[in-house]
Amino acid sequence: MRMFYYPKKEPGKVYTYPVGIGRDGWNTPMGTTSIAVKTPNPDWHVPPSIQREHAAKGHRLPSVVRSGPDNPLGYYAMRLAIGSYLIHGTNKPFGIGMQISHGCVQMYPEDIEILFQKVPVGTPVRIIHDPYLAAWHDNNLYLEANEPLEKWARSKRQLKKQVSKEIGKIAKSHSATVDWGKVDRVHDRADGVPTPVLVNSPDVPELAKSAVQLARPS
Repeated sequence: MRMFYYPKKEPGKVYTYPVGIGRDGWNTPMGTTSIAVKTPNPDWHVPPSIQREHAAKGHRLPSVVRSGPDNPLGYYAMRLAIGSYLIHGTNKPFGIGMQISHGCVQMYPEDIEILFQKVPVGTPVRIIHDPYLAAWHDNNLYLEANEPLEKWARSKRQLKKQVSKEIGKIAKSHSATVDWGKVDRVHDRADGVPTPVLVNSPDVPELAKSAVQLARPS
């Protein structure tokens, strides 16, 4: 549940942020789209479907929630060119990293403020479900494993098989030897931490000792 921004004006650089996504029954749509509209201090025009959902629970929502601290969109919103989906901030940051929205992509307030300034209208956006990632970096082969979302749980075995093929191809192209035991342990851990999987490569405890500690912005 992360966003990766590759700025054209900064080749070779990537910005990455944690996000919240659509919950079960309100899935964030996959596919290719773009940023259609950017709105600072947005009002939230509550969709009828969400009004009905809250009414069924005994909560009455207004048709419009004005910009401010009680607005679920936060202070920045970027509308996508598909349906009524947004990339936006939130007034409930505890939901970041969870399946919690009605399909929109939510970001920490301090992250959306930065991204909003960087991203121009028209920027392409790809929404993907890719829980297993492999890449060669600094003379080592890395695997990152995350648990697939529930709706793709049945595809877990096939997804792992696909990334194992990719690992084999990458290793062969660099004449490297894969430690398949490490691969299995990364899959079992499924913690989203990119981990070296070559023979004699450092393991997580060793990597953790030299990791730079970062604090979330206040």
